[in-house]
Amino acid sequence: MAADPCPYSAPAIALHWAIALLVLLNLGGGFVAADLAGAEDARARALGRELLGLHQWLGLVVLALALLRLLLRLAEGLPPLPRHMTPTERRLARAAHGGFHLLLLALPLAGWIMVSARSGLARIPALPLGHDPPLATAAGATHAALASAMVGLLLLQVAAALKHELLDRDDAFGRMWPRWHRRG
Repeated sequence: MAADPCPYSAPAIALHWAIALLVLLNLGGGFVAADLAGAEDARARALGRELLGLHQWLGLVVLALALLRLLLRLAEGLPPLPRHMTPTERRLARAAHGGFHLLLLALPLAGWIMVSARSGLARIPALPLGHDPPLATAAGATHAALASAMVGLLLLQVAAALKHELLDRDDAFGRMWPRWHRRG
C-alpha cells in the first residue's frame, strides 16, 4: 500500500525524537535513582542523588520541549492520519497521541511540584510552594502513576509501530522518521 505524504515538518520530527530519547533516558534514570536511594552503600546512595538531580533537570527539559511541541502543533495544525486506517484505529491513534501530550506535560509538572514541596529534594529551581509534606506525597504518587502510564503508552506505541511496519507494511512508522531515512 502506498504511503501518504509525510504531514510532519522537520521541526516536529526533531522534537519528536528529542523528546522520545529524553523520556526514555529519564524513565530509566528515575527508576534507577529511586532504587539507589534506598541502597545500603553510601556511594550508591550518592550516585542515586546525582542521578536524581539529572532526572529533575531532564524533566524540565522534557517539559520545555513538550510545550514547544504543543505550540508547533497549534501553529501547524493536526496532521492527517493515513487514509487507510479504520475509524477505530484513528480513534486509538488520536487517544494515544493525546495521552502522550498530556503525560509530557503532567509527568514533569507532578515531579516538579513534588520536589518543590519536599524540602531538601529539589536539585532544580523550586516552585514557590513552601514545605508541604501532604502535597509532596500526593504529587509523588501522581508522578509515579504517570510514569507507569508513560511506560504503558510507550509499549503500546512500539506495538502499533511494529504492527504498521511488519503486518500492514504501510510505512505509517516512517512518517515520523527524518526525510533522509524514509523508504521511497
